[in-house]
Amino acid sequence: MSQQMLDLTKQMISFKSLSRQELPLARFLSDLLRKEHIPHTLDEFDPGQYMDPRTTQPNTANLYVDIGSGDDALMLYAHIDVVKGPGELFVPRIEGPKLLGRGTSDMKTAAAGLMHVLLTNYEALSQTDKRLIFAFIADEENAAT
Repeated sequence: MSQQMLDLTKQMISFKSLSRQELPLARFLSDLLRKEHIPHTLDEFDPGQYMDPRTTQPNTANLYVDIGSGDDALMLYAHIDVVKGPGELFVPRIEGPKLLGRGTSDMKTAAAGLMHVLLTNYEALSQTDKRLIFAFIADEENAAT
């Protein structure tokens, strides 16, 4: 794992992005893309509208990067929410060859990998004759909004 990807993964682990509380992490990823001038969509929404229309929840967000062109499309997907856990699990740490922290195996390492690919290869990917959709999705654990 490159140092850049390790650092990004550790930053993502530090966000307490519980289901329906992913907005700060989605905004962080959006800021990284904006700094690199990578077009994307930050789709903020109230998850209550998908669960019970009578309830209102704090906004969360999905993040999409749609690049390339052509009739064929491949979506690369990662969810950015995690389940509850003690606060110390949101402090990433390395023990031997392992990175530990909430979401490392499900699925912040994969999300960081997708973001790393975008940040380091965007120009090359945007020249392909295939359409690639990178999706960072909220609330996978509960209502799958």
